[in-house]
Amino acid sequence: MFMAIVVVPYCVSFAALAFWWRLRLLLPAIVIGVSLWMLESNSVSNADGPGSFMAMGAFVFISIGAISGAVASALIIVGRRTNLALLRPLFVLPLLFSLGFGSYFVDLL
Repeated sequence: MFMAIVVVPYCVSFAALAFWWRLRLLLPAIVIGVSLWMLESNSVSNADGPGSFMAMGAFVFISIGAISGAVASALIIVGRRTNLALLRPLFVLPLLFSLGFGSYFVDLL
């Protein structure tokens, strides 16, 4: 159950935006993602019943994953333009994947 509600939505949404390493392609992807997020948040917040809890949990982790992926892409783009070795995908992707995923659970403490 944890895998279906938390891990899979986070991984899919992170991967969807983490590998857009061209700025001209990343910006439209973010705009489309925000538009879909607004539509989904409207439908999830108006739902009722036992499935709404699972939908809200999946929606939260999809949102966190997409934001983490977009930040990772932006940092990698900046790193490539400035030739900073610290902002290479080898360092940025695992760091932001773990920080983004853990951010929800740290907030619960």
